[in-house]
Amino acid sequence: LGTVAQFNFRSLPNASGQLGFSLSDVVIYGDNAPPDSGDIPAPSNPVIGPFPTLQTAVPGQPYSTGLWAIGGQPPYSWSVVEDPLPPGLSLNANTGVISGTATTTGEYLFRVRCQDSAAGETHRWFTINVSTQTFEVSVDLEGDGAGSVTSSPTGLDCGSSCAATFGEHTVVYLLTNPEAGSVFSGWSGDDDCSDGILDLVQDFDCTATFERQVYPIFSDGFESGDMSAWTSSKP
Repeated sequence: LGTVAQFNFRSLPNASGQLGFSLSDVVIYGDNAPPDSGDIPAPSNPVIGPFPTLQTAVPGQPYSTGLWAIGGQPPYSWSVVEDPLPPGLSLNANTGVISGTATTTGEYLFRVRCQDSAAGETHRWFTINVSTQTFEVSVDLEGDGAGSVTSSPTGLDCGSSCAATFGEHTVVYLLTNPEAGSVFSGWSGDDDCSDGILDLVQDFDCTATFERQVYPIFSDGFESGDMSAWTSSKP
C-alpha cells in the first residue's frame, strides 16, 4: 500500500517524557504524501535496536556498527550476557558500538543487555555474519529535480552516482534526501530496488528519481470557479 523511506526517532525523551518522531519520503498508493512529525510516550524500559541481523563483517576489514536504545532513563550501559561476539569484535559499554576486525568466518548469535540509569533493562538477541562474500550497490540519480542518496549502514553518499560494497546478507536501506523545491518520486532499476531496502545476495544497480516540485496554477483567473481550469506547472 505504501512505503516510508525515512523514519526518525529523537533518542532522548523531552521534558514531558515524550519521544519525537518524523516521517519523510512517504509514498501511499503510488502518491507522495506530506512529511509528518509528532510525539509518542517513551517506554518505561529501554527498547533496543536496530534489526536483529546486524551488518555483515568481512574478515580482516575494520568493522563498526551501532546499537541504540530509546525510552527508560538514559544514559545506558551495554554488555554481552550470553554467547560471544565474533572473534576480534567488542561492544563498547558506554556507546553500544560494536567494532574491531573480525578474524573468523561464521554466523554468530549473541544476547545483549541494555541497562538504564534507573536499573531498568532489556535483553535482545543479535546476529552478525562474518563472510568473505561481498556485493556492490550502485545508485544513479535521474529526473529534473535535485537530491542525494545515503545508506544505512553507511557507505553510499551520492550526489549524482556512486557505489559501495557491503557484506553478504547485509540489509541496506537507501535513504533519499530531496533538495528544497524537489520531491523524491520513486526507485527503479533491479527488482528489489523498488522499496529502497536491499538484502544483499547479489549486486544491485538502483536509480533514484527526483522531480521538481509541482505547483497548481489557476489558468483563467479566480472569477470562473471552474476547477478544471487548474493546471499543474513546474517553476
